Amino acid sequence: MRPALRILIGVSVASLAACDCGSTPPTGGTGGGSTAGGSTAGGSTAGGSTAGGATAGGATAGGATAGGATAGGATAGGATAGGATAGGATAGGATAGGATAGGATAGGATAGGATAGGATAGGATAGGATAGGATAGGATAGGATAGGATAGGATAGGATAGGATAGGATAGGATAGGATAGGAAGGGPAPTAFRITSLALISPRVAIDVPLSGCQDITQTCPTVFGSCVGDSINTQFANALSPAAGYSLHFVSVFRPLSTTAPMVPMSQHTNAVCSAAPTPDSCGPATAPAVAQTIANNGATACFMPIATDVNTRAGTPAAYTPTVNTVVSPCFITDEMAITIPLGGMPIPLTRARLAGTWQGMPPTQITGGVLVGYLSERDAADLVIPASTPIIGGQRFYSVLQAGNATATASDGGMIADSCNVGGSTAEDDRDPLGTTNGFWVFFNVTAEVVTWTGP
Repeated sequence: MRPALRILIGVSVASLAACDCGSTPPTGGTGGGSTAGGSTAGGSTAGGSTAGGATAGGATAGGATAGGATAGGATAGGATAGGATAGGATAGGATAGGATAGGATAGGATAGGATAGGATAGGATAGGATAGGATAGGATAGGATAGGATAGGATAGGATAGGATAGGATAGGATAGGATAGGAAGGGPAPTAFRITSLALISPRVAIDVPLSGCQDITQTCPTVFGSCVGDSINTQFANALSPAAGYSLHFVSVFRPLSTTAPMVPMSQHTNAVCSAAPTPDSCGPATAPAVAQTIANNGATACFMPIATDVNTRAGTPAAYTPTVNTVVSPCFITDEMAITIPLGGMPIPLTRARLAGTWQGMPPTQITGGVLVGYLSERDAADLVIPASTPIIGGQRFYSVLQAGNATATASDGGMIADSCNVGGSTAEDDRDPLGTTNGFWVFFNVTAEVVTWTGP
């Protein structure tokens, strides 16, 4: 096996403010409740039944009459609903037909956070009924009406529960009855997740002085001695970490809630230490036990979402004048996120990138891939000078990370006061300089080209 010039990848994130690093996201947007299966949320009528104390099937909740009998402390057929007995059964914590609604059991199943009829929907579903003060087997929990009527302002039988529908429709933005309940645990919109499947560093370049062979750029090409590779390039290491056939240790997953390619702004959770399985196809991913996740916004665009600034990508001195390949221009239909702060541990080094953004082009309808994407963030000169490459790394172990980056022969001052020289000059010619000033800060814009594919999201 070749000696490893291995950089093991892992990431954690926290949201920041918006960026000026070469592109402008679209603005504006809408979100929120909608109508499922022809039913209306918010106290409107669904399937002839009314939410919010209206009438369902001739039966009224809230002290009105249900089938000629009265609910809410009155008597229905010699029995009382709302803590009393209705036909020998009690609604609202008591028993209805031998089963209890509102956290108890309805037909052998439980409504109100438990499962009824084998499915749970946002606080939950009973026999295809409604969550959120829910309906059990056509009877109602939460002091509402039995017989397909209303439960706490939510209707069973394909009607609406707090802006969401049960019985094959949506409960809390998700789907009950074989699909996702409550969009997972949180009761939000149904998630769609994409895992990064390729990640290629474009800039800055990583250059090292290889014994017997001189200064070499190992970003795209393996380091060599006498023409033979003695390790993997940086991008080969990324490819191995992403591949199920190799390391499969890097799981960078973007979760959209909900997925939309037309809404101007879409809520997105960026998981950077997700736990994934390569089988079955597609891959399935979920949050880590201690998830590293940032809540951000994906801004959809009808024109190019990201156009790199050439001087930020390429060396400002030396050769080559332009790197090949270059950073992607992200074309529509596309998105770009708001800014994030990302920490990427490279072999135990926490590499902090500020003002980071993810952009990509949607492929498919609905999308199953993100192509031609870019991940970009800023690494300050001081942070690069503070980081120590682990001693176990061949050739460059124990050196500062700044010492493998091209900075025009300029030294950087570490937090401990040490003066750190930059990398060697490839070819021994004019000193290459990948530094990019950001206000009064010296540092490096770090660019990756990325692609991603849809995965099954198993978490909330």
